[in-house]
Amino acid sequence: MLNYQQRNSLMKKMRDVCIPDSKIGRVFGISRQRVGQILGTHPEVENDPDYEKMSDRIRSLFLGGVACRTIAYDLNIIDRQVYRVCRGIPEKDKRIARQKRKFLRVKARLEEFVSTLDSKQFSTKMLVHYDAGLYQLAIQLMPMDKWAELFGLDHVKNRPDLYGKAAADATEDTYR
Repeated sequence: MLNYQQRNSLMKKMRDVCIPDSKIGRVFGISRQRVGQILGTHPEVENDPDYEKMSDRIRSLFLGGVACRTIAYDLNIIDRQVYRVCRGIPEKDKRIARQKRKFLRVKARLEEFVSTLDSKQFSTKMLVHYDAGLYQLAIQLMPMDKWAELFGLDHVKNRPDLYGKAAADATEDTYR
């Protein structure tokens, strides 16, 4: 049986070799939160001169619209470090970053849609037919004419020829 000093010493040694707090906690039968309370934050990390560079890089990626988990994965660091840095970012900037992330996700999905087109023209109905949810997300961000302009396409309001002979014979009012 270990006394508290021996246990804490072993926990510190485990953390020094980059074993996550959750695994340390499992070994000693305590929660990761308790491990954090006992050992505290990594003082050597926050005194490291590269820590500021890393924090600046995390901040710039986050404000550029990259998700926290993606940042952690790309930089090969733990999520908690990314969340700690992002906590200091003002709410207004966080909202802008969320909008950028949403825009980038919708743009990527629209690029998939554009790759399925056989011509440089598309209609709103084609997009709704392809993915109605994507259409809803896209128009929340900006009008379809602007999306078409972004991808270098012509946005045609009505394309009755796409829906067969019966649709072609119908009046234009049917497609509004």
